[in-house]
Amino acid sequence: DLSHPDFPVISSSRLRDFTNERTVLDAHGHGTHVSGIIAGTGTASQGQYRGIAPGVDLLVGKVLEADGSGSLSYVLDGLMWALEQQADMISLSLGSEATPGVPSLLTTACQRITETGMLVCAAAGNSGPELGTINSPADAPGVIAVGAIGKDRKLAHFSSRGSSSGGIDGGNKPDCVAPGVDITAPRSTHRYDGYESFYTSMSGTSMACPIVSGALAVLVSMLRVQNHDDAQFVAKQALLDGAVLLDGFDHPYHPYEIGRGLINMDRSVNLLAS
Repeated sequence: DLSHPDFPVISSSRLRDFTNERTVLDAHGHGTHVSGIIAGTGTASQGQYRGIAPGVDLLVGKVLEADGSGSLSYVLDGLMWALEQQADMISLSLGSEATPGVPSLLTTACQRITETGMLVCAAAGNSGPELGTINSPADAPGVIAVGAIGKDRKLAHFSSRGSSSGGIDGGNKPDCVAPGVDITAPRSTHRYDGYESFYTSMSGTSMACPIVSGALAVLVSMLRVQNHDDAQFVAKQALLDGAVLLDGFDHPYHPYEIGRGLINMDRSVNLLAS
């Protein structure tokens, strides 16, 4: 929602619609919410609901329509545009059901993008608690698949899991987890839901994914200030190496539930400093 107080003016060259709606207007609200988690200034809340990395420059590629769905071609076109624009990172709070052992076209495309050095974060999916439910493109080896925890530091029941067998079928996923339950962030004023607030709360790995994307943006920025040659790769390593393991309700969580664990910016920043 370009009229929301929490977003700075974004030039038209950094806005693209890849759907059949022929407008970047967000009538659904999902895109505004996840963008605000990354880059919202918190202006409408006097800073209370500021995003993780409010200083980033957003490229806004609309690939989902007003009902929250879209075609594979929309997403692939958006990915190619981001690549052409030489983005540092792509954040994908979207996905589709993956077939274990059979990479989808979207998974393959995202894997190839990561091989250029670009960071790609993707929501793990909301199909838990069953195993083997990681979405495409989060199942791509190079993509950072993000699961969701609640404010009690417990894995959200809906957060998709990998499998216990390892390998290409999602056993090495997710890569990490972040808060994804009742996350308050900007609400699109174009969303006709009977509310008038500038903010709303949503839950899902869609909310956890931009928290990780914002954290990576902060780490990349730190490295760029230091003129580091390989900022994206090192930021990813620092983020995952700084993650902390969590205990479940009745057992320590397995890697196919939380990956490396809950991201911890204090630890990651200290790793970079050392």
